[in-house]
Amino acid sequence: MKKTKLPKGQHEEQVELVKNMLESGSGIIEVMTSTSLNEEEVLKINNDFRGEK
Repeated sequence: MKKTKLPKGQHEEQVELVKNMLESGSGIIEVMTSTSLNEEEVLKINNDFRGEK
């Protein structure tokens, strides 16, 4: 997986934002438009959150 290039610390903040949005019931499209992570990363986080491989 290719990580999005972000300043140190900001990537982790974006990952936490995605996790929090998924936990609160946000849809994947809403999450993708609200974060600076690339689509592949958001989908991986979503799959991990749902327990899929």
